Amino acid sequence: MSELSPQETAFLRRRERLLRCWPWAGGGLLWLLGCLLLWLWIEVPYLVNPRALALAVEGGELPETTVLMLATMLPVVFLTLLIVLALVILMLFAVFGRERRLLRLLRRDCEQADPS
Repeated sequence: MSELSPQETAFLRRRERLLRCWPWAGGGLLWLLGCLLLWLWIEVPYLVNPRALALAVEGGELPETTVLMLATMLPVVFLTLLIVLALVILMLFAVFGRERRLLRLLRRDCEQADPS
C-alpha cells in the first residue's frame, strides 16, 4: 500500500474530525432554527403564519404601521432568501470538490496497492 503525503494525511484527518463534529453542530443548528420559528410563531405571527395574517387582513385588524412594515420586509426577506440559496449552492460546489479530491486520493491509493 502506498504512503500518503503529509498534506493528504492532514486532509483525511481534518475530514474525519469534521465528520465526527457535524451531527452535533447540524443538530444544534436545526434546534436553534426550530426555536426561532417557535418564537416568531408566538411573538410575531404575521411574519411566519400566513393564516393569522389572512384572518387579520380580512377582519381589518392590521394596523397601518404593521401593513407598512410587512410591505417593507417582503423585498428584504426575498433577497435574503436568494442570497442564502446562492451561498448553499456555492458551499455544495466546495463540498463536491473535496469529495472529488478524496475519491481521487483513495482511487490512486487503491490502484497503487493492487496493480493487476
